Amino acid sequence: MSNLSDVVGKADFLNGANYSFVPNRFCNPNSAIYLNFGYLQAPTNVYFSGDFTITGWVNLIYSRQWTLSDILNFANGQSNFVYVRLSISDYKYHLRASTRNGQVATTPNNLNLKTWYHFAVVQIYNLAKLYINGQLVTTDRNAFVESPHNINRTTNYIGKSNDPIHRFNLNAILSDLKIYNGTLSNEQVMNDYLSSSNNGI
Repeated sequence: MSNLSDVVGKADFLNGANYSFVPNRFCNPNSAIYLNFGYLQAPTNVYFSGDFTITGWVNLIYSRQWTLSDILNFANGQSNFVYVRLSISDYKYHLRASTRNGQVATTPNNLNLKTWYHFAVVQIYNLAKLYINGQLVTTDRNAFVESPHNINRTTNYIGKSNDPIHRFNLNAILSDLKIYNGTLSNEQVMNDYLSSSNNGI
């Protein structure tokens, strides 16, 4: 990875700040992106047109306590959010996801800093399913999230929120970030985790 071409959905990034290419979890050079309280911006596009899946690997390096930092936040300014967010408290963090303000699915388990995790967000109609390391970690009770509008989104960030209040740009290493049209099954999410855990072996 020597440039920002085709990192997400074959849509080249427009610009960014405070990012660099670093080794991934297998120590392969230039195979992950380190956002040092930085971000990348993707172009305007219809990224979500119904059910979808987002997968990737994240290693949160540092965050201020009681803050929110977004892995991904695609929107129209401050409306029509689709986000995957890290919620940090006591230097532990949770994965959160939503397609609207106020509607959130949250992982119940604490995750450690400076540790690689595979995550997946699967949106099936009005149900958001969150996975950590291939394991489903949400229940129907806390995962109701309205399906996103099928529209062009104009402010699309990796590592930055469209809502600046009480938000900080991400300080983390990201790798293998993918957006799918449609949903992956439990088995497919587990296979994505296992196949990307073995460095192609």
